[in-house]
Amino acid sequence: MKIRIQEPPPNMNEIMKYLPDWKQRVFTYGPVLYNPNGLQIDAGTARHEEHHSWQQTTYKAHGILTIIPKLRVKEWWDRYLKSWAFRLSQEISAYQVQYREYAKVIINPKERERVAKSLAQRLCVFDMDRKLISLKDATNAIISEKDYNFRV
Repeated sequence: MKIRIQEPPPNMNEIMKYLPDWKQRVFTYGPVLYNPNGLQIDAGTARHEEHHSWQQTTYKAHGILTIIPKLRVKEWWDRYLKSWAFRLSQEISAYQVQYREYAKVIINPKERERVAKSLAQRLCVFDMDRKLISLKDATNAIISEKDYNFRV
């Protein structure tokens, strides 16, 4: 995965419309991780973003895999920004990947629980007032051994 520090993704104007906290985020657009604000990227965050890259490049709009990879990425981003439920579905599995990366080095169960709750709180920010998922359900989804499938 290529990393572009202090460079915005191609769809930054759209991102700014839909994600008010964009200054505290990094963005994956296809195989490139954009870090326009020069944020620290740890191993867990890198795995989270790699997962988004995989989601984008394998995205099937309406169950159909678009032949043009760049179009798949654009379609994924359009749906991600405009659909809260879709965004949540994509973030749940990315946070699972991130948690699993952290769990490789965090041995203490209490610390693992704290990390899981912290990630769940960040996940619930995507949901805001829509109440699609509770903090408890988000935490359980993130720590689940099986891939959580939030269908939209």
